[in-house]
Amino acid sequence: MVLAAWSAASAETRMLREGFDSPRTSWTVESTSRLVQTSRHRRNGTFAHDGGASEEVVFSSKLIAPRVVLTHRAPPAKVFDELTASLWVYSNQVGAQLGVRIRFPHQIDPRTEEPMWVDLLGPPCRKANQWQQISCRTSQDAIDAQLRRLRSQLRSRSGTSSVDTRDFHVDRIVLHMELPAGTTSLHLDDLEFGPIISPDASAESTESVARTRESTLPRVSIGDDRLLIDGQPFLPIFTPYHGESIRSVAESGVNVLWIRDASDAALLQALKDENLFAMAEPPRPPDREIGVSNPDAIGLLPLTSETEPILMWNLGTQLKPDVVQQTATWANMVRDADFRMARPVLADVVGSERDYHRDLDLVGSSRHCLHTSTSPRAYFDLLRWKRRLSLPDKPSFTFVQTEPSTANLAGRPEARVVPVVEPEQIFFQVYAAIAAGYKGIGYWKHTPLTTDAPGGDERRLAMSLVNTHLKLLEPWVATGKVSAIVPVTLGAPEAEPAPPRGRRFGLPLKKLLPGDRSSDEAAGRPPSEILAADIRSEHGVLILPIWLEEGAQFQPGPMTANEVSFVIAPPGEILQVWEVTTTGVAPLPHQSERFSGGTRIRISGFDQYSAILITHNSSAIEPLHRRIAETRTKSARDWIDLASAKLTRVISVHNEVAELAPRAIRSDSVLAEARRRIERAEREFERGNYDEVRRESRVVMQMTRSVQRADWEQATGQLTSGVSSPYTICFQTLPDHWRLIAAIGKRERRSENLLRSGNFEDAATVNARWEHKHSQDDAVRPAAELSNRSAEGSYSLRMHARPADPSRPPGELDVPPVRFVSPAIRVYAGQIVLITGKVQLASPVSASLDGLVVTESLLGTVGALRWNQPTPENEWESFTLIREVTESGDLHVALELRGFGDARVDDLQIIAVEAD
Repeated sequence: MVLAAWSAASAETRMLREGFDSPRTSWTVESTSRLVQTSRHRRNGTFAHDGGASEEVVFSSKLIAPRVVLTHRAPPAKVFDELTASLWVYSNQVGAQLGVRIRFPHQIDPRTEEPMWVDLLGPPCRKANQWQQISCRTSQDAIDAQLRRLRSQLRSRSGTSSVDTRDFHVDRIVLHMELPAGTTSLHLDDLEFGPIISPDASAESTESVARTRESTLPRVSIGDDRLLIDGQPFLPIFTPYHGESIRSVAESGVNVLWIRDASDAALLQALKDENLFAMAEPPRPPDREIGVSNPDAIGLLPLTSETEPILMWNLGTQLKPDVVQQTATWANMVRDADFRMARPVLADVVGSERDYHRDLDLVGSSRHCLHTSTSPRAYFDLLRWKRRLSLPDKPSFTFVQTEPSTANLAGRPEARVVPVVEPEQIFFQVYAAIAAGYKGIGYWKHTPLTTDAPGGDERRLAMSLVNTHLKLLEPWVATGKVSAIVPVTLGAPEAEPAPPRGRRFGLPLKKLLPGDRSSDEAAGRPPSEILAADIRSEHGVLILPIWLEEGAQFQPGPMTANEVSFVIAPPGEILQVWEVTTTGVAPLPHQSERFSGGTRIRISGFDQYSAILITHNSSAIEPLHRRIAETRTKSARDWIDLASAKLTRVISVHNEVAELAPRAIRSDSVLAEARRRIERAEREFERGNYDEVRRESRVVMQMTRSVQRADWEQATGQLTSGVSSPYTICFQTLPDHWRLIAAIGKRERRSENLLRSGNFEDAATVNARWEHKHSQDDAVRPAAELSNRSAEGSYSLRMHARPADPSRPPGELDVPPVRFVSPAIRVYAGQIVLITGKVQLASPVSASLDGLVVTESLLGTVGALRWNQPTPENEWESFTLIREVTESGDLHVALELRGFGDARVDDLQIIAVEAD
């Protein structure tokens, strides 16, 4: 194209001159990397090129070459050959480039669906620590070169190469600079821009249309540890999509579906029709381009209006600390491409939570605890710990486990039963996450919600019920802050809790949350199995119970009490205490007692599904009544169907167990009563007594849990842990456990100890045949040696670690300080392997959830045994692992000290029980 040669004679012109002498700043820091901080931005009255002041901007950068852009408003000016901008710059660094922003009002950018613009830059500043004038001119050659680049970009993004230059004009002065690591200071003075010739009035065009469309999109805002949509509290509840009907997703109570293909228009429209949002992976440039400092030079896939149903962008799960920088770069690219809709960017990570959170809007911290030796209390402590490692003003989320892990399925013989996640375990994980302060819940799964696998219907119904409950409580859980975690004291429990059986696996990590113990622990009593989260918001006080029953990660027990009490900080005058359930909200019979330490509240009828609101008035209750009225019929039906499905499954498995092992006491009568209560619940449903339906269904589930727990405890009574046998990890697999025990009893051929060096008597053999690694972290002082304190023989293996600086120990260790791996032991398909040994812990293990960990290579970490509390003085604790060999290969046993502590291992043996 040919630019017109304008002059003062052919049109009215003027000049923009700015001396930066007034106190108000006029440059705007428009874009920077998240790794750059603007440490100072002001008018400096003591340093100027000419006049009384200059504008000073100081940046601090952690890495080399993050790009910063500053902009200055200018009157709209037609682009012609003589249009020039100039600026005097004083900087301690070189490289600043002055430019103009050219806007094309009739050309839509396919990435943003807004009018296209481009920055035309002049030559860079070549001198440091002295004043230099830099400039930019919209010359014919510069405009032609820029248009060629724009045509090339359009061709790759939309298939067209034409650029509509009608009414294109300059409306900003820009300053670009790539920063070195460290501090960069800029002093800006004496800006001139002109000659300015106003563009035609017709330049309005598409910009107003884009603004109108944009106003119809949901506005997402994040801050103060909450997520709002159009100003309303929002708790994202999401799950991966596995081909189920969108109607079934909506009925489950999920409000965001995680899809793989962001361009699947049919699926996005189906979600929109059901008033559901989507979450998807955003466009990703090639890995080799992730580190490029200028995102505009990298071709991201278009983020067009077709992606409007997408509420959030998910950059991945289980991201490790070594990809923090790449993830940050990708997140910033996505924001640049999505600035019109400005949707949140999130990822699920393992480690470096705070570093990730600086560049992500939401960070996920997730760990599967079900069917492992990680106890409910340890799981809850981990959630709270990880939340504290994140930024306090940004929300966090977690994935809860809804089906057995792939690792627990991988080494299982085909003839064996598949484990089942109990519905109560889903409830527990969700409520634990909310009580730990998480503002987003993801349901982790690999199968459709509508699967017909055992426990599939129960999972779907449990999700529907807990999500309905969360939706009712959304104003409190989405905006509230966890004020305290308080122990709950049982008044008159329906069943005395089973006494501890001496196991030390998965007990709470005492030093994980220093200075934050419950009052029970502070007084030296065993930790309460019931805690309550005191969540406070402008809507009032929400008390949410968390049942942390020992062994509930394998099989929950009754989890109910006739009367409980707890102490909270005074919420002011208590006028009413309400119980909120999925079928009703009603005043809760209670007694309150105020004293100097707080307010003690006693409540009757307390179980896993209770949520308690404490209000000063009833204004917040009326909206709850209205919302519950809309959903209580479906919720009541879900309760009956859930209780009925669970009862049917439990009866079937229990009868199978009864044929293989002694029948549990009173089980038949309990299950018969449960059947009668299901029938009673059906009659109450027909009468419309939905609250009574929920209560009856709740009792049925309590009864089935009692039977399940009795069967599970009978199977594990002589075992070290629920993971000692691959078939005591849950109730569903107990028949296979008894078959495994019977098979061991029938087989007569057994090997000798295949791991001779497991007695640790010969240092040379251990050094030669065992693989051992020590952490290279400078903050850790690891050590290992043979100790003369032994369980058998003369020596044991001692592993210990301490912080290099005891006054500033690391909060979390990503790499085990000490790790030993046994020599390979050949095992063969059909064998049953018995792994035994003895351990001793001299002190609690800190800076790790896991402590001392013993794993074997057949099942891996899902079958690991964990110790993090000291064994009784001078006593050794024995352990056993029973494993089936499905494929011939090498077996290794790994011993890891994953935190700071002192542990010993001795008398480690591997015995193969041969197949007949």
